[in-house]
Amino acid sequence: MHEALIGLIPIPLAVVSIVFVIHRMKTLHFSNSFKTYEIYKELWDLCGSDATKNLAKMRMLFKVLAPINLKVKEMEWFIYTDGAMHYIKQYSRLNKFVSIDFNQNRFCFSSEYDTARKRAIVGIKFLLLYVISGIIGVTLILSIDIYYEGRLSPIAGLHFTGYLLVIFSTLMLYMIVLFQLSHYLVKEEVTLKQCNSL
Repeated sequence: MHEALIGLIPIPLAVVSIVFVIHRMKTLHFSNSFKTYEIYKELWDLCGSDATKNLAKMRMLFKVLAPINLKVKEMEWFIYTDGAMHYIKQYSRLNKFVSIDFNQNRFCFSSEYDTARKRAIVGIKFLLLYVISGIIGVTLILSIDIYYEGRLSPIAGLHFTGYLLVIFSTLMLYMIVLFQLSHYLVKEEVTLKQCNSL
C-alpha cells in the first residue's frame, strides 16, 4: 500500500515541474520582448530623420538585437518599416542569401541567388556536398581501424579524415537549412509604417 502511494509521488512532481518550466519560458519570452521593444524605441529616438547622426550608438543597439553590421539605409529600413524588426535575427543569419529591396519594401534574394536557376544550382551543390562528404566520411570511419596489431595504423589518418568529412557534411546540412529558411523570409510581407513617432 505504501509502495503504491510512494510510486504516485513522481506524477504530481512532474506536473509541477512542467508547469514551472512553462511559466519560466513565458516569463523569459515576455522579458525578451520587452527588452526588444525598449531597444526599438531607443533606436527610433536615436535615428530621427537621419541615422548617421548617432551611428555608433545605433550600431551597438543593433548588435544587441542581432550579430550583424547593417548599412545606414538598412538600419533606417528596420526602424521605420512596420514589422521589420521582428525579422532582424533571421536577416542576420540569412543575409548571405537575402537582401532588402528598398523600392518594394520587402526581402529579396541577393544578386547571386536572384533567379530560380541560380538557386537550384546552389541548392544542388549543397545537397551533393552533404551526401558525398557524409557517405565518404562514414565509410572511412567504419572501415578503417585506428589500431592495427596493437600499434597505430599507418592509415589511421584516414579514419580521422572521416570525422572531418562528417563534420563538413553537418555544416552542409546547416547551409541547406539556412538556404531553405531564406526562401521563407523572402515570402514574408512587410508593410511601411506611415506614422512619424511611436
